[in-house]
Amino acid sequence: ENHLISTAQIIEELDSEGECYIDRENGIMYIYTELAPEEISIDMSVANFDLISANGISYVTFDGFDITETRNIGIAVRASNYCTITNCRASLTYMAAVVLDGYNNTLTNNLVTNTAYNAVCFSGGDQITLTPGNGIMKNNVIRYTGEVIRSYASGLDISGVGLTVSNN
Repeated sequence: ENHLISTAQIIEELDSEGECYIDRENGIMYIYTELAPEEISIDMSVANFDLISANGISYVTFDGFDITETRNIGIAVRASNYCTITNCRASLTYMAAVVLDGYNNTLTNNLVTNTAYNAVCFSGGDQITLTPGNGIMKNNVIRYTGEVIRSYASGLDISGVGLTVSNN
């Protein structure tokens, strides 16, 4: 008694404003709404790739980007040095919104919101030799994470040595 039961993708359960069902076989989306069709605006991503992906770069700044709607990672900067992601908005991603890995990287003043899984994966340094990553992550707003994949989903996934994380 009084147990919460959640369902997804069952057309017979469409009974509340804002719910939807996607019939992938026939390519039809059913939406429960009281709005007229001309009042509805729908954004649906079919991008099954990282929107921004970089590997092994140095001295690059991503400033003021609006990264939204992918079925993968919003911005992924891996094995990179002296890179900065600042003043960006990353939202509506299926995997992590931001992945930043390497040495001397900075992640500041970003808004990360509405992710299906992790919000930010921040890593750097060498755990075997204890070489510090000297990465800084500060003053980011992170909210509404793990909205679809709730198990093991985190707002921040931090790994490495010598990273500073503050005021997020």
